[in-house]
Amino acid sequence: MSNQQERLETVIDRAWIAGCMECDGSFSLHKNKNKVQKGTQYFQIQPSMTFVNTDRELVKQFKEALNRLDIPHNLCVRDQLGIGTKPIYQFQISGLKRSNRVLPLIMPYLRGIKRKKAELMYKFTKYRLSVTPNVKYGETEEKIFNDFYSLAQESSETICQTPKSEDIVRTA
Repeated sequence: MSNQQERLETVIDRAWIAGCMECDGSFSLHKNKNKVQKGTQYFQIQPSMTFVNTDRELVKQFKEALNRLDIPHNLCVRDQLGIGTKPIYQFQISGLKRSNRVLPLIMPYLRGIKRKKAELMYKFTKYRLSVTPNVKYGETEEKIFNDFYSLAQESSETICQTPKSEDIVRTA
């Protein structure tokens, strides 16, 4: 295979992964409370990307694309109870280093709110990897975290907003 063809396949894989994330994926910053020491509550913010699907062939192709790009990930398969239900496949890419490696590969191909979330997550990971490990979070991390969740609330409100009575048109 030529270098040009390999590069094209890499671009296609990156764009395809981004498309999967756009449709059935999520970007999250999890704030986990750690132990209390000397009256101070410590916490940790962990970036995480998740892709969930039930289509076995799509999941197989997603896994192959991640492997071709050498993206470390975890895969969890959950069987649902009931007749006619399919197993749920959940891919997880989490942690500062993994997220910092993956986000620049797929961000150019994301659109809308998920791109904004990915950009904030990348800003967070870049910043945290640039400071000394185990340094307490400061204003920078809190601002990024709050901006991220403002976006999350904004997108949820837009999707779940109940129409006002004057927005409903009655026809005879």
